[in-house]
Amino acid sequence: MSNYEVQSHKNGQWVIASVQDDQDEAIYEAQRLLQGKRTTSVRVVQEIYDANSDTYRMKVIFRRARASETSDGGAGDGTKKKKVARPKELSTFGKFSRDTKISFRAFIGSVPFLIIKFAVIIGLGIWLLVSLQEVAEKL
Repeated sequence: MSNYEVQSHKNGQWVIASVQDDQDEAIYEAQRLLQGKRTTSVRVVQEIYDANSDTYRMKVIFRRARASETSDGGAGDGTKKKKVARPKELSTFGKFSRDTKISFRAFIGSVPFLIIKFAVIIGLGIWLLVSLQEVAEKL
């Protein structure tokens, strides 16, 4: 089983923007993020779980950086050079990479968030039943 992390480079770090099950969807999402103004580069990391060794293998399958045009300051000849942002590579080995921050969007699709939603729904349901019972007793 493999997942695809769409990561964007912000403030010198790779940040998980989303997690996809399909490679094509992940690459499409990375290209869409790169069109925005806040992201200078993106990559898609394939995570493959090895049940025998209980580890994750990670492999970068897509990488793009936005090219920005800057003029040659001292030349004065009007030529433009393309400058490509080159983010530093961070280690992504092991079960968890401390260098990667999980964005809020990635947290929404995670198991802990699902457990929190379930607990809130159950709590609200119990509160509603108790409230209705109190109203029924008053009648």
